Amino acid sequence: MPTQPTTPFSPSQLEPGFKVYFMANSDPIDALQSCYNPDSLDLTVSCDIGRLGPVGWSHATQQYAKTDPIDFPMHLEFSAIRMRDKNSGSLFKDDTTGPIRWFMSHCYGEQPGKSPDPIIVIWPKTLTLLCIIRSMNVGMKRWDHRGVLTNYAIDLELSELRSEFRSSEMAYKEGFTSSSYLRGNKSGAPTRVGRAAGKWK
Repeated sequence: MPTQPTTPFSPSQLEPGFKVYFMANSDPIDALQSCYNPDSLDLTVSCDIGRLGPVGWSHATQQYAKTDPIDFPMHLEFSAIRMRDKNSGSLFKDDTTGPIRWFMSHCYGEQPGKSPDPIIVIWPKTLTLLCIIRSMNVGMKRWDHRGVLTNYAIDLELSELRSEFRSSEMAYKEGFTSSSYLRGNKSGAPTRVGRAAGKWK
């Protein structure tokens, strides 16, 4: 359900059944809410460990190289019955594809040579991560008699965008919460990640 809150997490702006909040990295006002779903969350933390083969030895020597970004899929269901216009509060009548277009806009750069804008994924008390969309699949299910899409699902493959070193102590304290997002800058706003030459930095 797309919304444009004046400030992130304003109780008066959150929809009933609010579950996950998606926020554009470049503009915290540009946000999207997901209500009542997803119903599950599977996160993968993997280590890049090489195997060295000493000559004549009984086993390989394993050597840690790095820890890969946290990856996770997210399945979102959208229904026109639950979508309401953010201004009038009435049911959407002509266009229910706002969430599709919102996520798609984060799969493309603003101009040649620029990478897509990352998103901040916030599942209160569960997860807060700055992420990039690695892939997006849209499953369209139903249309009404006018040809307006009424039911669809979006499957996202998300990957954490880490901007600083994470120690074992930080991982233990924070879990799936990005410290760089929480700390923010001196003004209290979330830390922004620059995008140049098709890269995130």
